[in-house]
Amino acid sequence: MNEVYKPLQEIYQKLNIRDSAIYYQNKIKEYDLLVLNSKYNSLQEVINRDKKEEKKSSKNYIIRIFIGLGAIGCIIIYFFKRKAKNTEEILNSEPILPETYHHLIDLLEKKDPAFMFAFEKVYPKFRENLLAKNADLQQSEIEFCALLKIQLTTKEIAKYTFIETRTVQNKKYRLRKKFEIPSNLDIYIWINQF
Repeated sequence: MNEVYKPLQEIYQKLNIRDSAIYYQNKIKEYDLLVLNSKYNSLQEVINRDKKEEKKSSKNYIIRIFIGLGAIGCIIIYFFKRKAKNTEEILNSEPILPETYHHLIDLLEKKDPAFMFAFEKVYPKFRENLLAKNADLQQSEIEFCALLKIQLTTKEIAKYTFIETRTVQNKKYRLRKKFEIPSNLDIYIWINQF
């Protein structure tokens, strides 16, 4: 529009028709003001759109944080329930009568070779099931698994077998490797299935 108004204003100015020259000069200013106003409105729209996108992205960020925290919470709850279930399985597994348990411990303290015979009376399929899992087991490893089966702690095993606790831990580690027991699974829970 300025390309139309400007030549008209110049023509009226040369012809010395002031009213028409001023009229077109005002039209040029109006148009410039209109263009400036339009640019300002466009800039405001861009700013508002950026603010909305920023709000959306911050909302998305907050939503992602809550989803992440929820997922972590679910994982933690899952592991606690799993651990509780595994503990419950141990507690609900074939219980040894106190007399039988004390008899087995007594045989261990005396280093009596009859321990394994007494143990196999209580758990007749234990040796067979272990050998089915790994046929290369030695007799000493089967006996060690029997100690784990009756839920003796590392210190108790060390005490009854007259070896260092570190040696007991090493034996547990070797059994884990031999049977490929996952590191997140308690060895007592694993042994308890036999």
